[in-house]
Amino acid sequence: MERARVSLQMIKYLALDEADRMLDMGFEPQIRKIVEQMDMPPPGSRQTMLFSATFPKEIQVCFLLLKVSFRRRKLPLLI
Repeated sequence: MERARVSLQMIKYLALDEADRMLDMGFEPQIRKIVEQMDMPPPGSRQTMLFSATFPKEIQVCFLLLKVSFRRRKLPLLI
């Protein structure tokens, strides 16, 4: 990607499996570079999904708050 041989312009779905492990292992700068600085479409033009077998308690609480917010606004929330 750094040699500009791969284009990300047409990406519609970005899925990161074991996202928590990638962050724990220090890959945040590389992930940010791909998502923010490469030719990746902006968030409104693509769907970003993070997958993990386990999520810390803080993430679970955040999800519950988000879920309640979506229900109040009667917006769809896909899990």
